[in-house]
Amino acid sequence: MKRTEFPTVEPRPWAKHAACDPRNNGGRDMSHLFFPTTTVGRADPEAIGICERCPTIKECRTFADGLGMKREVGVWGGVDRGINAAMQQRDKMRRYREGING
Repeated sequence: MKRTEFPTVEPRPWAKHAACDPRNNGGRDMSHLFFPTTTVGRADPEAIGICERCPTIKECRTFADGLGMKREVGVWGGVDRGINAAMQQRDKMRRYREGING
């Protein structure tokens, strides 16, 4: 198993309201759910569930979209690497079809 590198990002104002922030969940550090130490397998369903209930899910996902390749690591806005890849493929196919039909 390969250890992943965690993306380094500056704190964002919206992040202090995120459900994954220890200040908002009784001090519980949940980084292991959102940034597993291996690249094997899918995201923890608990992490996805936390995101789905989070008041900052849209801000988190928008922020993650701006990370580029760093987006490949972890769960951001309820989206893991596999879901992100599927979304990118869907968008690529949509752009292709629009190019043919446009």
